[in-house]
Order: sequence, then C-alpha cells, then structure tokens
Amino acid sequence: MQITFKLDETNYLHHQLFFASQSPTIRKRRFRAKFVFPIVYVLLGIFLYFFKAPVMGYIFGGIGILWFFLYPIYEKGAYIKSYKKFIRENFQNTVDKAITLQIEDNYFILKDDGNEAKINLSELQEIAEIPGEILIKIGNGNSIIIPKNQVAELTNLENRLEEIAERLQIDYLDYSQWTWK
Repeated sequence: MQITFKLDETNYLHHQLFFASQSPTIRKRRFRAKFVFPIVYVLLGIFLYFFKAPVMGYIFGGIGILWFFLYPIYEKGAYIKSYKKFIRENFQNTVDKAITLQIEDNYFILKDDGNEAKINLSELQEIAEIPGEILIKIGNGNSIIIPKNQVAELTNLENRLEEIAERLQIDYLDYSQWTWK
C-alpha cells in the first residue's frame, strides 16, 4: 500500500499537543498549576480572613478562584503558542512537502525530496488515531504523522495499520474524541 501526503503546521501541532497531553510529566505539571496553586491561595485567604485581615483574605481567595477558572485558558493558549514557535523553527523545511509512505510486510518506506528512510516494523511502539491524524510512534522517539484528510482509502489504511498492530502486539489506540484542553 502506498500513500502520498503533505504535512502542514496544523498536523505537526496536533502531534505535539497529543503527545504532550499523554506525557505524565506535563500532565502532573498542568494538574499542579490548575489545582494546587488556587487551593493554596484560597486556604491562605481563609486563614487571613479569620485572623484579622479579612480584606487580604478576600483578595487571596479571589485570586485563587480566578486562577482556577482563568489559568487553564491561558495555559492552553501558551502551549499552542510555544509549540507553534517550535514547529516553525524545527520543521520549516518539511512543511508542505510531498511525502510518500509505502507500507510493506516488514517495513515502512518514507520518501521525500530525494530522501528515503526504511523503517523496520519491529521499531514501532504504538499507533494512535486522533481526529485529524494517525500517529505512528517509532522507537527512536520520532513519529510518522499521516493526515486523514489526504488519504483516499482511509478505511483500508486503518485496517492495514490495525493488522500490523495486532501482528506486532503493539497498541492501536483510538483517540477519535481527543481534543487539546
């Protein structure tokens, strides 16, 4: 099976945001920022309120409540902005260039602008399907990003990748409802 596609900044952005949302380190950092800081501010506000500084208590409590509701909105945008900058700096030479992926029985062949990479299927770690892309994670930390809207025979591709995942006993993860939050 052979498919040809072009990746744009949005495909790279979805890839980065998806793997960030799956990273335990980033999840822990985001949890702390969303819950721990506001709880500390609210508790400090309660403490100050009952110990003769009610105005400061209101201020700290208000900051904690505002933080809980507004910081996630800011953080979501900050991650997007940061990853867009990263993509422009590191992937500018690969955006909007034709890539050909050939799926063989034991390996993938990727071709673009005269370059060719042969990837043994044994190097695959997982295959994840998100709303706009199929992400194939490779052992060296890289991924193959396949934009769904550019694949004519999407069902055939999905079935082929599911067969490969089953044969290699790796995960084929369906995150079709995933969104960046």
